[in-house]
Amino acid sequence: MIDEAYEMTLYLQDLLGSVKKYLIEEGFKNDEEEIRFFRSIKPQILGKLIYYNKIYRIETTCPVSNGKMYYNYFSGQLANLKREYTEHLCNSDFYRYYRSGRTDRDDTYFKRGNINYHDGLNSIVFEIDPEFSTFFDQTPRPH
Repeated sequence: MIDEAYEMTLYLQDLLGSVKKYLIEEGFKNDEEEIRFFRSIKPQILGKLIYYNKIYRIETTCPVSNGKMYYNYFSGQLANLKREYTEHLCNSDFYRYYRSGRTDRDDTYFKRGNINYHDGLNSIVFEIDPEFSTFFDQTPRPH
């Protein structure tokens, strides 16, 4: 599991880099293409990258390979994942928008450069690559 997660992390990081290079060089033909990319395509790659990296981190920090400590470790990791889901997703307007299949705010959510500074931003926002990211790229999405 550790080796597979590591290899997938490397592969997906490289794939994301290749896609980024291509899009920066070629650009988008129109707004619809940009929206489709940030709504559907990039989240598939980025979501899997985040998943495999999380698996790698969980597996490589497990203190034992079986027994009660093993069970307790993974139970704790599951509780952490559920807490993150509840804190960062369940109460998110973006998450509800995305899950409902709505498209009326796609110009806001899935086009580059739409950052609402009035919301009191997390500092990670200032590290977003404006050529390859939207404000909502880092928000996990259900699949």
